[in-house]
Amino acid sequence: MFHGWVIGAKDHVRLSGVVKKAVDSRRLVKPVACQGCGKTNTMLNGHHEDYSKPLDIIWFCTSCHKRRHIHAAATLEEFKSILARKIALDNFRMPF
Repeated sequence: MFHGWVIGAKDHVRLSGVVKKAVDSRRLVKPVACQGCGKTNTMLNGHHEDYSKPLDIIWFCTSCHKRRHIHAAATLEEFKSILARKIALDNFRMPF
């Protein structure tokens, strides 16, 4: 979902604190793999599709998180399709 507005620095800091407290208290569970590409053993960034829902988080690796912001106007399903094509291209090997 396109945010339609830019979040200010103060709000970003506030949301980061809310998410950190929820993770620390185990009300919010951070997965072990990126929810975009499935990569493990990497730092995960919390992404808000809707800033009015501070605990509705998608956990992306840095690469997927940057891509999500580039494709912000795409729906989440469209973005997952974009990522799937990117992953398929990255895994393609020439047969020779």
